[in-house]
Amino acid sequence: MAYEKLYPARRLTLLLVVAVSGLCHASGRILVEAEAAAEVEAPAVIVRTAAPPEGIETVEGASGEAYLAIPQGVGNPPEVNAGKAVYPIKVPVDGTYTLWLRAWWDDSCGNSVSIQVNDSPLFPIEDTTYKTWHWVRSPPRLPQLKLKAGDAVLVIHNREDGIRIDQILLINNRRYIPVDIESAETP
Repeated sequence: MAYEKLYPARRLTLLLVVAVSGLCHASGRILVEAEAAAEVEAPAVIVRTAAPPEGIETVEGASGEAYLAIPQGVGNPPEVNAGKAVYPIKVPVDGTYTLWLRAWWDDSCGNSVSIQVNDSPLFPIEDTTYKTWHWVRSPPRLPQLKLKAGDAVLVIHNREDGIRIDQILLINNRRYIPVDIESAETP
């Protein structure tokens, strides 16, 4: 309180700096629902929990009650060199982005996907949390995630079967950690 009385202009300056830095990070955020793929190649499939494809076991709790899946038992590389989902995205500002996937892994043999951004080399995203929706972060400091403003393409490739992806988040704020279902309004 005493600080505010002695230095009111500094308090206002500090508030403006915090507000502007928050706006810079918020402008570099891309949220994609995994079921909104422009192209899906089998054995990847879009699952809507209200009307799932025949023989597909559903998982509750996905954003919009739909997600991308590579069902358990359909195969993975090198035996099955197919299965992907393609997402055209608009990068709002140049920057280094962190990629997050809201994923559900079946088990230790179904806990990863390969990601490609534009024509970059593929990189894996994986972790060891199973049977629950959770956020998985891309490896830090990937050169593939230095993006220019404009059109880009993100592709999720089959690496292991038994996976589900609900949401994809690209954000240029390295300190941001998603916790639950993200919304378009989330800063």
